[in-house]
Amino acid sequence: VSVYWLFFLLFYQLILSRYTFFVWNRMYLLATLVGSLGLPYLRYPSGVSDSPMPYTFTLDPILIAAPQSDAIWSSSTLLGIIYLTGLIWMTLQLYAHLKQIMLLLRSGEMIELEDCTVVILNSHHTGSFSFLKWIVINRRDYENHFDTILCHEMVHTHQRHSLDILLIEVLHVVFWFNPILLLYKKRL
Repeated sequence: VSVYWLFFLLFYQLILSRYTFFVWNRMYLLATLVGSLGLPYLRYPSGVSDSPMPYTFTLDPILIAAPQSDAIWSSSTLLGIIYLTGLIWMTLQLYAHLKQIMLLLRSGEMIELEDCTVVILNSHHTGSFSFLKWIVINRRDYENHFDTILCHEMVHTHQRHSLDILLIEVLHVVFWFNPILLLYKKRL
């Protein structure tokens, strides 16, 4: 999966990133991100025919015994523990971030619009952003640049960009050791 992600991301960076077809670029990134999960299961033709070899010979069987180890933990057990530790840690991190966003949404003044909800924060420390159907705007941006920010963030809500980020975050939980996902997130 990592090799496919790297290949598709390099292709995107070298060829597609300079074009302003944002919707198509986004679809490409999402399709390659998800599609690469199934590509390792495809069987490719080997290119070698199954014709019999003209010369064959048989060797007597050789018994190969696994080396005896006094180690309590095998390397695969240790790797499994490291992976599960990272998986649990990343799951807790994702949960904490989602909880923080929900608390932030509840702390602001809500204005219901036709197809989204605007949340106005009294804090100037949090930048304006959108998450699913909510558009969060801090008080300073609301007073100075409301129309511009609202138009920009409504594009994100209509195109459901939060789902892209959530998909990458969930994949990042499973593939926590893979830095390529951070590059995908930055490109999206």
